[in-house]
Amino acid sequence: TDTKTVPYGIRLLTTERGQFRINGRPVFMRGPVNECVYPLTGYPPMDKGAWMRVLQICRSYGFNFMRFNSWCPPEAAFEAADELGMFLQIEIPFWSSGAPEYGEDEKRDQFLLDELNIILDSYGNHPSFAFMAMGNESGGPMNILVNKGRKKDGRRLYRCQNGDVKENGDYAE
Repeated sequence: TDTKTVPYGIRLLTTERGQFRINGRPVFMRGPVNECVYPLTGYPPMDKGAWMRVLQICRSYGFNFMRFNSWCPPEAAFEAADELGMFLQIEIPFWSSGAPEYGEDEKRDQFLLDELNIILDSYGNHPSFAFMAMGNESGGPMNILVNKGRKKDGRRLYRCQNGDVKENGDYAE
């Protein structure tokens, strides 16, 4: 018999009249944008201790949230955020400003859908994984990805660039 022990947390994240709510209580999300800029190494930290340091600094400034602009951090970031009670916005690697919009490049669009599925499968059980965004400043029918993400895993809020109506996302940037 095989067994596996995993830590987990339960929370209900919703929106009501433009206000985020955690377990029914209003909450203001405040935090920095992480652009995956690590000039000393060329890559983000891969260990939980380094992410604990980064996120504890954020908490010392009163932040409860971190946005990962057009990228997904490693497992260690989720583990640290879970432990510290931080919320993360993960984004697929898509920034179409000056490039074909979503729906205009079949191979690239399949890659984006594959990335969305891999992110949800790999990190979906982390309570810190609160928001899933469809890239940054990207055009096209991104609601297609929002709805595929929601269908696969409805435990978080979803956003595409045009979050003006529920069909386009749960919140606007």
